Amino acid sequence: MVVANQPDVVVIDKHQKTVVLIDVAIPSDSNIRKKEHEKLEKYQGLKEEIERMWGMKATVVPVVIGTLGAVTPNLNVGGAPAGFHEGCSLQLVPPEDGPRKY
Repeated sequence: MVVANQPDVVVIDKHQKTVVLIDVAIPSDSNIRKKEHEKLEKYQGLKEEIERMWGMKATVVPVVIGTLGAVTPNLNVGGAPAGFHEGCSLQLVPPEDGPRKY
């Protein structure tokens, strides 16, 4: 059963027959591992459904960055994140005008 069906980004590679489901969260630094685990569980049903219906290999990539910049080792900033081939890299680029103040 699919509980969550709207990840933030979906990357479909028709040649490699792969789908990468990306969901972004910005929790407090002390909750990054918990949030990463929640994201993996949240999209597990959608991952399985895509694999079954589309016949493609699907991967869930939670991009969890703490409010002060902490990341889990699974994110692999600067290298290929899980689900992407070795030529890809994840770059974190702040807005040109700096952080937004509310």
